[in-house]
Amino acid sequence: MNFYRIEWQIETISQNTVINGDKAVGFDLDGIHFEHWDFNINDGWLDNKWIATANIEEKDFRKAINIFYHKLGEIIPRVSFVSQCYVDFVNQPYFIHKKGSELAYFRNTYEGRDSGLMFGENELVALKLLLKKKSIPVEFFLYWNNAVNTIGYSAKLLIMFSALEALVKHKMGARWNQKHLRNSYRGKIIGKRLLKKFYAPNHSNNGLRNRLNHGEYLSNTDVKKNYVDLMHKRIIRYFNNRVLNKKLINPDVKNPQRHILPQIRKQSIGFVRCKNGVKILNLKELLKSIDPRTNVFDYKKYGYIDGSTKGY
Repeated sequence: MNFYRIEWQIETISQNTVINGDKAVGFDLDGIHFEHWDFNINDGWLDNKWIATANIEEKDFRKAINIFYHKLGEIIPRVSFVSQCYVDFVNQPYFIHKKGSELAYFRNTYEGRDSGLMFGENELVALKLLLKKKSIPVEFFLYWNNAVNTIGYSAKLLIMFSALEALVKHKMGARWNQKHLRNSYRGKIIGKRLLKKFYAPNHSNNGLRNRLNHGEYLSNTDVKKNYVDLMHKRIIRYFNNRVLNKKLINPDVKNPQRHILPQIRKQSIGFVRCKNGVKILNLKELLKSIDPRTNVFDYKKYGYIDGSTKGY
């Protein structure tokens, strides 16, 4: 068994004010210590970040990270609830160091921005046609715009389901109460495979849409595929084939539902070695050594390594 020290950055606008005198002592839960990222008695809370730290004994670093990750997965949603603001740890940097090793495993993440998309002749034709199409309710576009503006995976799916329902409900009119007919219309839009996954027509309570709507969160099988991306493509294809009757909207755009705000995060990950007598102290020191303009190390101090790290 090996001893690993793990440090994980948490981003939130909730200031960790559990202090003792002039020290930000934080608090301990389930073997993890939580405190504010940067605090002093004169300046107060300088960052919208916390740091979570734990020492874990395990056979290898991946098992140690897995234990730590799942503990945070239990705690952080509850922190968000009681602090009444969003808290993110999934997309944040972390660091794990095996006692006695000159290496550390380090994942750095940083904000990125999607490149723009082109609004050209085809898009203009599609826009003009959609303004004339009374068979597509405005509610669909309102829901869809909200979905594009939403970050969370389950939240995106739920709003996209509502957009789909707006399409189907408008199409069916007075026949909305006919369950079999509703599924038939849904299937024409999203296809049989997604219909089965989302609505499970023969076992309606097992469908992803129904489970999310009734308080059953995503299972392991629900995240093996990107259903947001798959549903997006099916909706675009439906509009091209059944509404516009021409391929005017590109269904194969990579990373659709882009945003004007930086909502994506990029990462660099791997084993780090110290240079020129510098020692790996903690996550803060590693992050301080990274140039914020280029997101690469000060290579006089640290550097990613090549080669096998079997047994770490």
